Amino acid sequence: MTTRKKRKGTGSRRGGYDYMDLLIDFQLADKETDWMDLAACKGMDTETFFFHHAGRQQIKGVVEICNRCPVRERCRDWAVTNEITYGIWGGLTPNQRRQYWSY
Repeated sequence: MTTRKKRKGTGSRRGGYDYMDLLIDFQLADKETDWMDLAACKGMDTETFFFHHAGRQQIKGVVEICNRCPVRERCRDWAVTNEITYGIWGGLTPNQRRQYWSY
């Protein structure tokens, strides 16, 4: 399970929270992130994948991006291993990833 380290301040972006900065706040079980350089979402606005409320159409659009990604499975496995509980990773919502944890 991931645990948060105490850290002063995190970045924000256009008035929103920069969720990628949040990853720095966690002690990750799998710290390898080189695969992220190959991700289809690299350079995209993180708010596309991390949102408080989303409709089915928004989630479907994000999953379509993930389905075209060459590192989709690695992304999914990384999020499951690190028990990331927010955002879309590897085309899976937090609830879908929780199903992996229960096995």
